[in-house]
Amino acid sequence: MGTLKYIILIVVLMFFQGFTAQERINATLSSIILGGGQQSVTATLDLQPIAIVDLEPENTNTSETFIVEEAGNPFLTGGSANPGEFWLNYTYRGSNLETASLYTRINQPLPDGMVITLQVINSASLNGNFIPSPISTPITLSTTPQPIASDFSSGYTGDGENTGYLIQYKISNPNAISLPAGLEIVFEIK
Repeated sequence: MGTLKYIILIVVLMFFQGFTAQERINATLSSIILGGGQQSVTATLDLQPIAIVDLEPENTNTSETFIVEEAGNPFLTGGSANPGEFWLNYTYRGSNLETASLYTRINQPLPDGMVITLQVINSASLNGNFIPSPISTPITLSTTPQPIASDFSSGYTGDGENTGYLIQYKISNPNAISLPAGLEIVFEIK
């Protein structure tokens, strides 16, 4: 029985010891004010590349030889022999600081004797952030992509007329042949 008394005494003492135990919090004034232990976590954010091309003016004028669509859509042509101009705007963000070039081409061959040329005649940045790098020599359009601006880094020309690249186009058509149905002038950033 003596042993049982000692066991009961030890259990009672352990029970009361549990009520008197104290937990210590390792806290400083700054950790209480700032919300506990401070940690840093490294995060990586991958931004996807962006390449958007837009032509201005937005409104189609029946005396012009083109129909303008929004960024990403091809440039549709009509058929006047008068030279015209339009502003080309772009937005570009490359992966890992990649540079790019702006190319143009047509989606199908032209009839024999017909020639369409494009030439960058001006560049401006009214509300954009880009370094102009135009190729100012005239380009004769074909189905092979040809650069009109080269080796540019991430940036944007701004939106609207009088900003970006001013491009002049001319159609030489001495035989008065109609443009092929569905002819498109395509602008691409690669």
